[in-house]
Amino acid sequence: MLRPDKLFSHLALPIERIEEDRGVGAALDELAEEMNASWTGSRPMAVRQLPDVIDPDTLPDDVECPDQVPLGIFQDTMTPLQLDLGGTDPHLLVFGDARCGKSTVLRGIVEGLVARSTPEELVLGVYDVRRDVARACPEPYLGGHATSSTSAGGLSTAIASELDRRATLIAEGKEADGPRIVLVIDDYDILSSGGTNILSPIVPHLPSARDLRLNVILARPTAGASHAMYDPVLLALRDNGGTGFLMDGDRLEGTLLGGTRPARMPPGRGNWVQRGRRPRIAQAACFSPEA
Repeated sequence: MLRPDKLFSHLALPIERIEEDRGVGAALDELAEEMNASWTGSRPMAVRQLPDVIDPDTLPDDVECPDQVPLGIFQDTMTPLQLDLGGTDPHLLVFGDARCGKSTVLRGIVEGLVARSTPEELVLGVYDVRRDVARACPEPYLGGHATSSTSAGGLSTAIASELDRRATLIAEGKEADGPRIVLVIDDYDILSSGGTNILSPIVPHLPSARDLRLNVILARPTAGASHAMYDPVLLALRDNGGTGFLMDGDRLEGTLLGGTRPARMPPGRGNWVQRGRRPRIAQAACFSPEA
């Protein structure tokens, strides 16, 4: 009961036919439904809740904006969540424990980018041990696919060679030509195990990534992320404007991005953390893998 004097109240249950505690919950639900049906006055706005599952086909999708990829819905405004690789989100770090939907988010990004670009405008480098993400990338867009630490190192070296060429053009006062390069890395913890830094050839180019037309999308588990944040790649992505999507995880990992701790979340849900902005809870759409 709400009182203007802010005092506590002790009320009797207004249900005469209930003589003991058992069944009180169901009876109160029934009473609430009766009161709701009989009320004829004004009503408060309904509390909006995020759905557990979002069909990606229901998201607003402006394919004329090649850098903005629809991923889901924000909880506070129920407006679309869009990854803006050409603006506020030059890179993305996705943290989440098993079965939280990390690979689903990466597939959605790949599908959205492919839908907006031609193979002449976009090339994807996919680092994907389980091959879940690579299946979302049509062959004409796939510049390379690494499934092990060894092949990942070779792919990074090849990409770094192209970035070196572009950096030389910029140093000569010219614009970097060629397609946008987007690196999509799933299970980074597995690929970088044993102290192998699979992206070390790329790290020197991250401060100039915008001019070089380079974006990095990286996913790893929340478990162990507090220690992993000292990894040169993760540090560089964070320090160069990377956005974070903190999905399911233990808050004891501590603050990971933007002073935000992970939290227990249902699949597909997480905190969207952008530099200089407050975190916002969002639900990613369910981008199902191809059969």
